[in-house]
Amino acid sequence: MIWTPFSKQLPPEGLGVLITDGVQITCAELEIWSDGLHWWRGHGFDGYEWEFNFFDQNGGRGLTHWAHLPELPEK
Repeated sequence: MIWTPFSKQLPPEGLGVLITDGVQITCAELEIWSDGLHWWRGHGFDGYEWEFNFFDQNGGRGLTHWAHLPELPEK
């Protein structure tokens, strides 16, 4: 897996990616608003549905890197 620093490049908008602050990892989608704010929609994988949304500026509220989701396993 290749991790990309937010300082180098933001992930594509609306595409589920892995994001990390260097301690925790989650899956989220980025939306960039016209005023430059970033809105993240995150999703959990631990057996129940939940969603978190938060604003941040400059690509990361403590976030450091992002990576594309891995390919699904073959059946």
